[in-house]
Amino acid sequence: MSYKYIFLMFLSTSLCFANPWASGEDHGYYALTYSVAEYDRIYLTDKQFHLAPISPNKVAREVSNESLQFDTEIGINTSDSIIVKTQFSNIGGYDSVFPQNVFGPSYSGIGDSYIGFKRNYRNRKIGMSMELGYIIADNYKADAITSPGFGSDAIALTWHWGLILTPKDYLSTSIQYRYLFDDAISDQFSINFDYTKVLNNSWSLRFFGSFINSMGGVNLFDPASGWTNFSFHRKDEMRLQFGIGTSYNINDIWSMSVNVAHLFDARNTDGSDSSLSVSLVRRF
Repeated sequence: MSYKYIFLMFLSTSLCFANPWASGEDHGYYALTYSVAEYDRIYLTDKQFHLAPISPNKVAREVSNESLQFDTEIGINTSDSIIVKTQFSNIGGYDSVFPQNVFGPSYSGIGDSYIGFKRNYRNRKIGMSMELGYIIADNYKADAITSPGFGSDAIALTWHWGLILTPKDYLSTSIQYRYLFDDAISDQFSINFDYTKVLNNSWSLRFFGSFINSMGGVNLFDPASGWTNFSFHRKDEMRLQFGIGTSYNINDIWSMSVNVAHLFDARNTDGSDSSLSVSLVRRF
């Protein structure tokens, strides 16, 4: 079995997680992903609170979070590759009845960018890689619910592992630790897993999950900061979500995928129960 083929097939369905197998020298991909989530509440500890309605009409408020992310991985030899990611975010709070009425902070611009180096240590039935990367935060208001990230540069260390169960069934997992340079923001630990089922030469299904947990204490709704109920600093944040996706290989070079995720448990984060992402991938 060609492990480059496994890399490409896995890639076409699993853009959310880095690939544990090696891309090979001068091989890799370019990808463009559009994601959207909307919500009208947040989590304070593990309790949900709706964004305050407008008085006296009690018009509900909600937040729309859209992003467009560019990803690429380029193999520089048989074992090593460079990974680059950058994301444009469009996030704002709106009245549900009058969408043109913007409330609170909003953001349109580059969020966090990432550059990483991945080394593959095993590229057979079991794939294993280590990845070291640097996250660059753009200049945005990080203490707002509409911020695209944590507003701090960070170093990310990730371990990737994958298993080929059969030629049409793959398992993978990624474990990451993020060290954020801003001492006011907690470091993060995350686990992702993925099961991919190849249906035929064109279609694949994937089932995935992720757990993200911040390592520090709560600092929400600090009266001294002047923050309101739609603006908070995401410390001690936790998110547990699962999802399903499908992928279609257009030809030997192009593929596209659609993924839907649902938030099952959370703490000190936004209340976006469901999110949708659509990706277009070019392999080389």
